[in-house]
Amino acid sequence: MTMGQSISAFGLLSPKRVCKFVCVGALAVVAVVAQSGRAIGNYPTTFHVQGTVRKGNSGIAGVDVKFEGKVASKTVSSNHSGFYRAELPVGFYTMLAALPGTDQNYRRRFLVSSRRMVVLDVAFFDDPDCDPVFPRIVQADGTPISPEPTQDDYQDICGGTDFASVPSGDGEPFELLIHYSNRRRTDVENTYTSYGGQNPVFVAYNLFSLSADKVIYNATNRTINASGDVVTRDLSGKPKHFNSAIFKIENGEVSALER
Repeated sequence: MTMGQSISAFGLLSPKRVCKFVCVGALAVVAVVAQSGRAIGNYPTTFHVQGTVRKGNSGIAGVDVKFEGKVASKTVSSNHSGFYRAELPVGFYTMLAALPGTDQNYRRRFLVSSRRMVVLDVAFFDDPDCDPVFPRIVQADGTPISPEPTQDDYQDICGGTDFASVPSGDGEPFELLIHYSNRRRTDVENTYTSYGGQNPVFVAYNLFSLSADKVIYNATNRTINASGDVVTRDLSGKPKHFNSAIFKIENGEVSALER
């Protein structure tokens, strides 16, 4: 076909038909775009979470880190240097990890409600061997008077991990984690201390964590009083250092009351 014979498709149509063709095509494109917009709008917003699985200052390879939520669940493994990462839909999650070959477990509940990057390290500890001897009071015939020691009695001396449910305004409770070497309990508050300056007390609440030589937790006021080489971390994972600090926990938020 020569240039003179060449003619566009529109040239074969009357002006009225050209308008009809263009208008129908435009409406089709708008419909496709609208459908695409709805698909994108329904796609869940996600966030990125990463961190290092550690025991003391050393990263641990091959640890499964599980995230269990209402919207989605996922399991990832730490690499040769202990690093892990995952992409998840926003929401409330329980983070779980177990140290292979031991009975040590890590559990943490947290909420992420927008697209962002969150740093959450998994902390395991070198707890010292502990075999306490409890004094027994007995009668003349040898019948014991003092009660048998409980698991709490052992943990007061040998340490362990406390989990306290903390209610929120959304109805989904948060959880306060406190790992310690020694504990002293009263009706008002618990005092947690490190072991001879080693193995600092570790606290985690939502996206906030803290380590210190001594921590006093008041469950009524929901305050954390920390002293002695206090190090805090927020969702960025960046450390802040204090000699002492007091924090209040409420609805997933942590506010400093005094430093």
